[in-house]
Parts: sequence; C-alpha cells; structure tokens
Amino acid sequence: MFTDFIVWFRDHLSVFQFIFIFIGLAFLGITLYINMVLGLTKEKIDHWIDVVGSKDISRRNQLKIWESIKRGINENTPSSLRAALMGADRILEEILKVARFPGLTLDQKLENIAEEQIPNILELREAHALKNRIAKDPNLVLTQEETKNAIRIYARAFLHFGLLEDES
Repeated sequence: MFTDFIVWFRDHLSVFQFIFIFIGLAFLGITLYINMVLGLTKEKIDHWIDVVGSKDISRRNQLKIWESIKRGINENTPSSLRAALMGADRILEEILKVARFPGLTLDQKLENIAEEQIPNILELREAHALKNRIAKDPNLVLTQEETKNAIRIYARAFLHFGLLEDES
C-alpha cells in the first residue's frame, strides 16, 4: 500500500511541482505588490544602496530636490520659499546621515561638527536655525533675499561634500 502511494506520487511528481511553484510565485507576487503599494521597496533599496556605498540613487534624488529648490526661489511665493529652505535642510540631513556624523538629530550633528570638517558650519547652524523657526511658526514669512542667502550657505556645504559642482 505504501509502495503503491510512492509509485503514484512519483508518477504525478511533475503535477505537484507545478502546483507548488505556482503557489510560491503567487505568494511572491502578492508580497512584491504589497511592498510596492506601501512604498517599502524604494526606501529599502535607497537605504541599502547608501549603506553599501553606491549613493547614485540617493544623489539623484537629492539633485532633484536641489532643482526644485532653485525653482522655488524663482517662484518667490511664501510657500515655495519655505519649501526651498526645508528641502535644502533635508538634503543636508541626508548627507550628514550618510557621512555618519555623530548625533541623532540634525541639531546634534551640527553641534558636533568642527570648522575643519565643514568650513561654513557656523553659517549652516544659522541657516538650520532659520529652518527651525519657519517649521515652528507657520506665519513667519521669508523674503526671497533671506532664502537665497540661506540656500547659498547650504550650497557651499553641498559643494564641500561633492553633491554640487562649482557653477562659478
């Protein structure tokens, strides 16, 4: 009886293989779809690319943000100026995270950095303080000149880290 089952199973093994491969592929497809819908895959890929050392995808995203910052300054609306400053601060935070500067928050990282590490660190702290003020006070209106000055400070740091190339 047991040998009959083994013979029958051996004769139908390809059917069982097909069924289990189909079920496995279905579960894989469902898992990938859920990851795509929740956006988990892109975040993980960006994180692991940064960890492994090839930062091209993260750099591409940062350059896209930089382009939107430049557009925001040219638009010269309160919301676009605010978004430009917030974007520059977000890029700085990402750069310092990838560079593994000590500190849990951007404030802590900036406090732990010496002028030998980033030449314009004192100005960066001031620009970050401005970003913190606009984040806490939604009624604070920035002028285009204020925002341009802060963005120039961030740009010098981005040049230092090699994100931007000198345009002068």
